[in-house]
Amino acid sequence: MVGTPLILVVSDVPDNRQQLRVELSTQGYTVMEAATTSEAIAATHKARPDLIVLEIDLHELEALETCREIHRRGGVRMVVLLENGDAQEIVDVLETGADDCMTKPVRTQELIARMRNALRHSALPEAEPNLFTRDLEIDFERRTVIIRGKRVHLTPKEFELLRHLVTHRGRTLSHRNLIEAVWGLGRHRDRRSLRVLVNELRKKLEPVPAHPQYLVTDAWFGYRFDAAPSDPCLGPVMSNESRREGASRKREQAPAHRARAACPEQ
Repeated sequence: MVGTPLILVVSDVPDNRQQLRVELSTQGYTVMEAATTSEAIAATHKARPDLIVLEIDLHELEALETCREIHRRGGVRMVVLLENGDAQEIVDVLETGADDCMTKPVRTQELIARMRNALRHSALPEAEPNLFTRDLEIDFERRTVIIRGKRVHLTPKEFELLRHLVTHRGRTLSHRNLIEAVWGLGRHRDRRSLRVLVNELRKKLEPVPAHPQYLVTDAWFGYRFDAAPSDPCLGPVMSNESRREGASRKREQAPAHRARAACPEQ
């Protein structure tokens, strides 16, 4: 990591934010503050902090939802400071996507050590998984979708829905899960909005939208992404690096070998 790490401190208690600012600034960190979930998400998009230190109390309504929302929409590593938490509550926090969790009172040196550990992990490049089948190619890093050799344009909401479904491919996701993934927590969206979005996405991806093979409905529950399991060329979801390495190895092979590895025409 180049330069001084930027730390976002999130707490609805002004005195606690000020105390953390002083302690972390003394250790050489640059510190910014946020009092609410919306402020924290806005700050991560604007300033791109290297780490979030989030203080929550699980006795407060929607505390875990706050963790999930900041993790999902902020895309930044996070250390959570938990007020009066037991072992199970620490597990609950970690399952929201937090990188670490500590119960208060917190010793400054231990907090710094855990922050450094999270920052070391954030310095490692993490290629976002892509999907490649015979008919469908999705590159999340470049935000491109190619269906049967033709690039298609997706709206931001359509792309976010597709990303979430592909990430959990083969698993049925509930209507509520998908609505929160696309529109965020606390947004008043009903199943009709989701159904409209799914139908628009099917028109762009499916050979026959009325009989979908990718975006499959699980009646009364939700939707799942099926990556055509009968496709003989279907491989695992691969990182960009793995995809490039695989392409490089194929170029080094003889033409006859490439012909045997190719998918048969249907």
